[in-house]
Amino acid sequence: MESTIEDINVLAIYNLKEKLKMRDPKSSLPELENMPFLRDLEMVKEGEGVDRLTVAGLLFVGKKTEINRLLA
Repeated sequence: MESTIEDINVLAIYNLKEKLKMRDPKSSLPELENMPFLRDLEMVKEGEGVDRLTVAGLLFVGKKTEINRLLA
């Protein structure tokens, strides 16, 4: 899979953070910047010096067009 950070839907990250805040108001994860947040959840991994979405990351915060392109 050749995803990059360009495949991330920023609105999906925002929505995920909001859901996490509702589920666990004491969690500090939603307060992180986007990339550290995604790394902590293992939705982004470094590969060959480039940050890439994992399959889980792609499904949770990937752009629909990229999900279709990469997983079809």
